[in-house]
Amino acid sequence: MEVGPIDCQPHPMAILILRYLAFKCSIYQQGVGVLQENSGVAMFEVDEKVMDNIKRSFTIPSKPELLIDLQNQLKLPEPDITLISDIISKDVGIAAGVLRVVNSAAFGLPRSVTDIKQAAMFLGFGGVHSVVTALVLKQSMSKHTCCISLDSFWDKACSVANVAMFIANRFKDKITPQDVYTAALFQDCGIPAMALKFQDYFKILKVADQTVKYTLAELEERKYQTNHSVVGYFISSTWQLPRPVCQQVLRHHDRTFLSSLDHSTDQLIYAVIKLAENTFSHHQNGEDTPDWSYCQSSVQDVLGFDEDDFVDILEDIEELIV
Repeated sequence: MEVGPIDCQPHPMAILILRYLAFKCSIYQQGVGVLQENSGVAMFEVDEKVMDNIKRSFTIPSKPELLIDLQNQLKLPEPDITLISDIISKDVGIAAGVLRVVNSAAFGLPRSVTDIKQAAMFLGFGGVHSVVTALVLKQSMSKHTCCISLDSFWDKACSVANVAMFIANRFKDKITPQDVYTAALFQDCGIPAMALKFQDYFKILKVADQTVKYTLAELEERKYQTNHSVVGYFISSTWQLPRPVCQQVLRHHDRTFLSSLDHSTDQLIYAVIKLAENTFSHHQNGEDTPDWSYCQSSVQDVLGFDEDDFVDILEDIEELIV
């Protein structure tokens, strides 16, 4: 299978993104750096030049009017749940998608929700924003032709997000399950954009599934001099997703993220999603994800899980798979 040279040196930007630099501050090279925030948590940033290049080079859908109206309402000191419901209801497809998400097994409601207002009240303002944004992004990108099945891509993303929220419910005293759902759903949102731009992109996806040595982002850098993590960060930032979600999008292939445990919320979200990915992979293919051997021990330390817990989760997720 020919995917171009993969033995050349990776792009410097990829090295900075994919190697966590021990929480150093004020590091800026080749467009990517680490900032130390007041909370003491290091946050990755992407330089404006890199963002502008992505904007020029990729097919990134503009925010639809529905999402703009929703975000404007959510910015108000006291958002009106009735107006929010009316905004969502303007698009039959989006409204149906919201109800489908709320009534999924991942949320475990005792009875079905049939009213958008009820669904919005259950999800909360943050949850409504996340779910609607995901549905709108899926709808926007599905209008284009690309080299992968977007339906299959989003089905997998939804399944991993469902499993991640199921696991996150065990830690809801520390993290919000809906936030974990959003991060898991969006972390690979750069993949459709890559598939729209590069017609041979499906070959890289196949190679990434078969190798453990390199992450998908590293293989992308070697061939395309960019990667879906950075592109996804641009999309999630442009569409105004919460910053922790944007960070998960940017860093979800960073195999060193848990090398120095600090018991932060970001690390807990990362660990939950890595376990969700591996659980889904076992359910579908009977094998570990390429990243699992690098992070398994740390994920188990962060979550306090052992192999028996993993088996229990695998048995419980049947209804969560799309």
